[in-house]
Amino acid sequence: MNKLGFALASYALLLASAGAANAGCVGRGDRFRNIAENPTVSNYFTTDNGRCANSFLTGGQSMLTDASIASMPQHGTLRQVDRFRFFYKANAGYKGEERYAIRLCGRTLTGSGCATMNYFGTIE
Repeated sequence: MNKLGFALASYALLLASAGAANAGCVGRGDRFRNIAENPTVSNYFTTDNGRCANSFLTGGQSMLTDASIASMPQHGTLRQVDRFRFFYKANAGYKGEERYAIRLCGRTLTGSGCATMNYFGTIE
């Protein structure tokens, strides 16, 4: 059995929770399911307003225990809004490629671990 079976419902950018601030952000990427088997996950986003939100949830018997910024973007800011929510904002007028990473840790009844969620974006 897997050490850590996360069913994270935000692998990409959770549009519903961020409302209008995230309306211009479209994400795609890997569904994050297991820290032990998939310690690095790639996600991609495109935004036409320079903003994106990332929120992380667990399901079943899994539980997130920690989240933090693993690497900052070069062309904007990334801030941790609350324990498992992050907000990216591009620098004024910036158009182009961006990347940043968020580190998540968690546990289930069968194990624990951490993973890095890499975000690769295009600011239009």
